[in-house]
Parts: sequence; structure tokens; C-alpha cells
Amino acid sequence: MLNAALSEIGFAFDQLGADGVVMVTNYGGNYLGQRQVRTSIRRTRQTVGDGFPPSTIPAGYDCVACGRPGPVIEFTFDTCRTVADMLYAGVLNRHKNISLF
Repeated sequence: MLNAALSEIGFAFDQLGADGVVMVTNYGGNYLGQRQVRTSIRRTRQTVGDGFPPSTIPAGYDCVACGRPGPVIEFTFDTCRTVADMLYAGVLNRHKNISLF
């Protein structure tokens, strides 16, 4: 799933001349601060991201669901999780071209 998303990002910038992309919070448990995603962001040298990424269900959600549907809990938690991952990975410091809106 992650490789397909990164391939589409490359296609959007390289072939279509996109100004930016909207990403979900994680791709099969791979969050936006992880190495493969950071490499793709660095390669584009464009404005990428979305300051409020649409949340997805994280890996292992069944264990922490509290009997609630995913969107009820994960809309806020997974968004926070991916922003924290980007901050701790230094993505926002290293890639000043990321525009969060």
C-alpha cells in the first residue's frame, strides 16, 4: 500500500506537474515521518501534505477500539499520531517546503 502511494506521489509531481498532494495519516501502518515517506517528500521538493490529514484506521485498531467505530476515535488520534511522528522524525524541520493547511 505504501509503495503504491509513493509511486502515485512521484507520478503526480513528475508527470502531472502537481503543486501538492493530500495524504492520509498512514499507509498500512506506515506514518508520514517514516523513512520511505520522508525520502519521497524530499525528492519532490514541492509543497506536500495536508495539515489535517484524513485519518485512517491504524494497524492493531481492534485491540484499542473500546467497542467504538474507527472514525469516531481515530479521526483525532491518528491525525495526532502522524503529526507527532513527523515532528519526532524531524520532517518539518528538514523540509521547509511542506505546507500544512
